[in-house]
Amino acid sequence: MLRVLLIGPYKGRDNSGDSFLAPPFGLYRMKFYIEKKLEDVFIDILDPNIDNYRDVEGVYDVVGFSPLHLTFENDLLLFGYFKSKFRDSLFIAGGIEVSSIGKEVFDYAPFDIAVLGEGEETLLKILKAILKGKKQFNGIKSIYQRRQGRVYFNGYGKQLGLSHFKEIYEAYEFINIPYDRYWKHNAQFYKEPNWTEIRTIRGIFSNFCPYRCKFCASTNFISYSYSGKLSAGSRFYILPVKDVIRFILKITDAWKDVETIIFDDDNLSLDFQYLKKLCLEIIQLKEKDKLRKNLSFICQGRPDVFARSKKKILNLMKNAGFRMIMYGVESFSDRVSAYLGKRITRQQAMQTIDATVDAGIVPLIYIILFPPCILKEDLIKTVDLCVKYLLKNLEISTTLLIMDIPGSEFYYDTSLRRIIKKYSIAKGISIQKSDYIWPSDDELFELGRDIHENYSNYEENFKQNYGIQHVPSRVYSFIVFDAIYQKFGLEDKRKYLHRTLQDVIKNYQ
Repeated sequence: MLRVLLIGPYKGRDNSGDSFLAPPFGLYRMKFYIEKKLEDVFIDILDPNIDNYRDVEGVYDVVGFSPLHLTFENDLLLFGYFKSKFRDSLFIAGGIEVSSIGKEVFDYAPFDIAVLGEGEETLLKILKAILKGKKQFNGIKSIYQRRQGRVYFNGYGKQLGLSHFKEIYEAYEFINIPYDRYWKHNAQFYKEPNWTEIRTIRGIFSNFCPYRCKFCASTNFISYSYSGKLSAGSRFYILPVKDVIRFILKITDAWKDVETIIFDDDNLSLDFQYLKKLCLEIIQLKEKDKLRKNLSFICQGRPDVFARSKKKILNLMKNAGFRMIMYGVESFSDRVSAYLGKRITRQQAMQTIDATVDAGIVPLIYIILFPPCILKEDLIKTVDLCVKYLLKNLEISTTLLIMDIPGSEFYYDTSLRRIIKKYSIAKGISIQKSDYIWPSDDELFELGRDIHENYSNYEENFKQNYGIQHVPSRVYSFIVFDAIYQKFGLEDKRKYLHRTLQDVIKNYQ
């Protein structure tokens, strides 16, 4: 029996204990697909954010990592630990961000293989070769491999086709994922947990995002993995409606008490005929009592797409049980939006938000406060409108800075402002990287850095003043908005914000 350990990104002890957690969807996708294909392979999944990695016992033939840009130093810490524990194991790195740096990952630590692109089929080929007694993998495409101190590239492979994509999802086994552990972890932050928010299961039903926002790596994931070029021609796939419905039924059969299913990719709303068919299927299943009538759904959506649509689709989504749509607005400044490559206007965003509210669905609005091009008037304009929406009980999720993610268009722009950090993890294991891209304007650079570096102090004062234990996204936004108003001396706006805070945050006390 070949034993494989796949390890998810590690937020670190300081960042995972008080945050909402969810199972690593992609790693489980690989586990179930490969175990279905190879009877002589058993795969364990380690989520170091909820599991104690020091409790791992036994011996593994292969150890795989899926690091993220912001967690890389923590992931390398775990690499060092398991490298000393399993000296004879094959160590593999993969995932969307490793695919974008490729050979560079070997500069950080002595991995044996780096996998580019969709990992299921490539890992399957590697494990088949190991089962045949092979120690070199020269015939396998889309990998870098280290041999005798040198790194070799085997050439670009091809992205998965739709039939292969469907086969991978068909193997997914929800009953063998410990969702209850994650729900228990997330519930601990509240005296009276909202189980509709906590008992959630997410799915990703497409292979990448075809839009080209400059700060996102997902849009370039497939093209860069299989050609080494940004925004090159790649085939976009989304599971057919019948397969998504089968996926939903598998979820509810495995976990009877699931309250919300999340469509956790950007592509559900790109084709309204697709979305209409999905909603009608869900409504029909609820009418036949094959799905609980109170089962709810959350999805991501493009404000510009919904702005061009009729309101009927939003009403249909409401009838199907969609209770929230997450919109990547990013900024209420047209100038900033165009700079980010969003192809969305302030008017379109507001129109979509209002239409969503009218349909009885809650919009969750994603905002980036300090992109590189931000000016004071852009920032205040966006914050003012966000505050008005918050006080109307809409949801706002703010990101302070743009992550400097490999594979994004911004990552390759050398004119942008960065702070390079060096992390020495252990002997032979180190990393040098920029975590964020900073505003070009000096005043806003200093403001963004102050909030970023001193946020814990702002949060602690806020918790004490309002008697709350956990800070969800909307309360985080209040804290940041308050800090911005304070730094600019906008006391009237700040007082307006605080007058209504007590009612807004009472659900988090």
